[in-house]
Amino acid sequence: MAVRNDRLGGRLGALLNAIRLATDYDTSFSFTWADHADVSPELQKPQELFSEKFIAEHRETERSYGDLQRDLKAIENFRDPLAEEQFFNIKFSEVDYKISEAMIPVVMPWEDSSTVKTALAQSLLSINFSEAVSQAILKIEAEFSGSSLTAYHLRRGDIIDPHARPSNVLWPDKYVPSVFYEKHIKRTISRDENSKILIFSDAEHELNAFCGISSNIVRADRFLTDLNLTRLQNDFMELYLMSRCKTIVAPGASAFSGVAALIGNCSIVSVKEDLTNAERNDSMHELTKRIRSSPERFAGDADLGQNFPELIQHHRKVGSPEVAFNIMKSHMRRGFNYSYIYDLLAEESFYIGDLETSRQIVDLLKKRPIRTNLANAQTYAWSGLTAFSQGLFNEAVRLYHIANWLQPLLPINRVLYGIVTAHLNPDSSNSYPLPKDLIVMRRSGAPKFLDIHRVLRTQLDELRGRDCGEGTFEFIPFELDVRDWKELCSTSLPATFWNLPNQKKVINFYKSTYRSKIETPPVKSLLGQLYLQAGLESEGTLLVETAASDDPSNHFALIRLARLRLLQDRCDESDRLYELAADLSGGNIFFQSELALTKMKLGKKTEAIDILLNLEKCPHDAIEIILLSADILRRSPKTIDLAYNLAVRADGLAPGALRTTQLLRKVLEKMGKTDEAEKLSLRLQGWNRKPGRFSSRIDRIQPAASL
Repeated sequence: MAVRNDRLGGRLGALLNAIRLATDYDTSFSFTWADHADVSPELQKPQELFSEKFIAEHRETERSYGDLQRDLKAIENFRDPLAEEQFFNIKFSEVDYKISEAMIPVVMPWEDSSTVKTALAQSLLSINFSEAVSQAILKIEAEFSGSSLTAYHLRRGDIIDPHARPSNVLWPDKYVPSVFYEKHIKRTISRDENSKILIFSDAEHELNAFCGISSNIVRADRFLTDLNLTRLQNDFMELYLMSRCKTIVAPGASAFSGVAALIGNCSIVSVKEDLTNAERNDSMHELTKRIRSSPERFAGDADLGQNFPELIQHHRKVGSPEVAFNIMKSHMRRGFNYSYIYDLLAEESFYIGDLETSRQIVDLLKKRPIRTNLANAQTYAWSGLTAFSQGLFNEAVRLYHIANWLQPLLPINRVLYGIVTAHLNPDSSNSYPLPKDLIVMRRSGAPKFLDIHRVLRTQLDELRGRDCGEGTFEFIPFELDVRDWKELCSTSLPATFWNLPNQKKVINFYKSTYRSKIETPPVKSLLGQLYLQAGLESEGTLLVETAASDDPSNHFALIRLARLRLLQDRCDESDRLYELAADLSGGNIFFQSELALTKMKLGKKTEAIDILLNLEKCPHDAIEIILLSADILRRSPKTIDLAYNLAVRADGLAPGALRTTQLLRKVLEKMGKTDEAEKLSLRLQGWNRKPGRFSSRIDRIQPAASL
């Protein structure tokens, strides 16, 4: 089963792989085709591309996309070289497989890749197309059979459409700046004056510009204009026409051109990689001039902004990072407002050491709505790293918390959390508390992390009192802070984070990593909690209880025992243990907040409110705790005003985030300010987001038997 829900190229590539395998192994094939309202309009009518009969026989409609992703085995992961073909045939009769690979042929361990590639190209013949598409294919075959053309594919589409969601994200693997194409095309023509070039792009300004270079260059869409095709049909026919070319010059990661190459069994060339260093440098010199002085050369800011990654990378490489930095700052000052510019400027602020700009970006970000959680999280994380590089540990922690709430598993934020936790005062009340025993030293060879380490190395060596080697960071593996403090962490976690196989894998890694410390009460009790979270009750109970017995004054062991007693419906004992753990923690905000949450779950609202009123004296930016406090305090007329202030504060830390907006709306409704609450709903709708309902963490404890 081909399981993809992205654009046309990705869907077709997976379908061709599915057909090829089904044909060679004598089984059936099917495909998913999302056509709901959130899908691009041109993809909402598959009957324009396929015949009704083909859709009826092969389209999967009974199971949802999410169910298929969860339940089906990925055939791309079948990599056992010892498996025999006969065994594989048996497997096909026993279980359904999904296939998502669209860019390359899926080749089984015993298969010949060249044979598979040829068979994949033939798989197109097994698709029954609509009448309009079938006639268009015959026309293209008659016109281009035996020709020797070069195709140039400029991937633009929704990436530069200001109204499309993808334009709010950078696509450096798919968007290649036009200057590289210009250089490559001019080189092709200089080598062969008679060369014929077809330009494929849905960006009108690009098509006009390239056709102006030479009469050898022709727009591909001119061969389809008289066919009266729909948008979907036209897109497919452009792909088919591209497949008839001898060579395709394209970005490295475009499913559209990749599938065209599969269908035509032709060669594909990466436009940037095929240029020499000198040609790339010339191109970047021209790009720098255009971005700085001629923004009108681009199709608006959505197009302009996609060039920023190349600009940054080039000027870092040639030793002038401030050039890219200052150009982007000038565009932001004139009103460039795509969310990734904050992330990029925050990152460059870190490398340049510009704390003032880093802070300005964070302040400006708080005044503008969230477009993507990822870009905003990365902005806060980079700004946190900048603060750390200046020795401002507490500021770094506050920024970490905001980033962690927006995107809990963000890699650079995991780096920030590790180094901050390792070098903070262990009694600090402003960080997810974990025993120092859980911190490990780990070296990363990833270029991004090596670059970060080069900036921080001298400072880290001074803090550690020794040189730990290149790329070495303090690190909290397996996201243990998120697993330990799940009640107070962001709800924005992938579904796989808590699935059973993943949790069992974490337990095995945990036991291996901490085997020399496994008997210390904090480490042992957390292992017990991991067992309990994975549903392994007897093993988890024994470890948690033993750890607390080994050290009755260890606040980590005690709070995990308190959680266990709550699950066992031993509520009074749990309440007492929570109070003791919070007291022994020195008033840590996380211990206190979980105590308040538990009080609410047990129906002790007055006690919960008293705890939170005291907690307000501790400054912090842990957004989920602020939301929890506001959610609890809004339930009493005496503290509704404070709840409002907290909800406003949370919304200010992450303006436009759905969860913060939902709670602020709920508080306003409680205060009788329905007009203001309605304005928040309209604000979300203006950002093309549905208001939804706030999901409270406060629910009464269920009886143990039902857990």
